[in-house]
Amino acid sequence: MLSMDTEGYQVAQYLADHGIAAFVLKYRVNSTPAAGASAAAAAAVNGATPNTPPPTPRRFETPAPALEDARAALRLVRARAASWGIDPKRVGFMGFSAGAVMTLDLTFKSPADMRPNFIASIYGPMYAQDIPADAPPMFNAVAIDDGLMAADDFGIITTYHRANRPVEFHLYQNGGHGFGMRKRGMTADLWIDQFYAWMQARGLLNRS
Repeated sequence: MLSMDTEGYQVAQYLADHGIAAFVLKYRVNSTPAAGASAAAAAAVNGATPNTPPPTPRRFETPAPALEDARAALRLVRARAASWGIDPKRVGFMGFSAGAVMTLDLTFKSPADMRPNFIASIYGPMYAQDIPADAPPMFNAVAIDDGLMAADDFGIITTYHRANRPVEFHLYQNGGHGFGMRKRGMTADLWIDQFYAWMQARGLLNRS
């Protein structure tokens, strides 16, 4: 399912309105199931629908073409940083759900010079992963009633903390999976403001 508005354009508009250069990456995805496949089957991810716990533990992996697109986007932004008036040493990467999987794979499975300078994983995988010793600062947000991602423990947070890497973690009581930029009167509505505050606290918004 593609959520390019609430997890893409609307996020970029918020950031732009707050003085942050933002880019939306439209990356390659797997083919749509053949005609006749049920909508539920098409929406399922490894046997789990967005708000139903999976039958067995699972791990997610970004398809190779999508990961190539993420790396290409990062190279492009840094290569054009001077003409676009941005700092090539303050280029972050944010992803939602499958995009969060891609954000983490880009960060943990790429050489040091191909990693973002900071990352945001919004309702992404919460299980522990092998992280580089110099993993970039991470902002992480998920709702505890997210049956797809919060069904795991929060090992990735523990891993970051034990590695003494900077991590900000927001666990919301309600929100489900895919809350994005929707406003529903829940504390999860505030994630984007908290992300902005985190960037500000880390000095990422100071003019160079």
